[in-house]
Amino acid sequence: MPGMVVRAKVIHVDSFGAIVQFPGGVKALCPLRHMSEFEIVKPGKKFKVGAELVFRVLGVKSKRITVTHKKTLVKSKLGIVSSYADATDGLITHGWITKIEKHGCFVRFYNGVQGFASRLV
Repeated sequence: MPGMVVRAKVIHVDSFGAIVQFPGGVKALCPLRHMSEFEIVKPGKKFKVGAELVFRVLGVKSKRITVTHKKTLVKSKLGIVSSYADATDGLITHGWITKIEKHGCFVRFYNGVQGFASRLV
């Protein structure tokens, strides 16, 4: 379920990120950009195979689970936006910028929900 905090074991690390496994055998991907708040040049130094870490589920699509290890998202006590119905006027929540354009930036939330934050002129 998107937004859920879970413990998982690192089973593989590569240049694209890490594959982790939940108790029960279900696997998920932690993409390189979600391994840390900071840029990671050598993912194998940050994530060691066999390590048990805490993640937050970003989304589930066609049986593919994506997780984050960014502390800001994992430890957040703010509400989770995992559907457009969850978004309300004035809501304060965490998201992550996926692209910056001249007129603003694209922001992604859980479960593929995304929006555009306009630049004030």
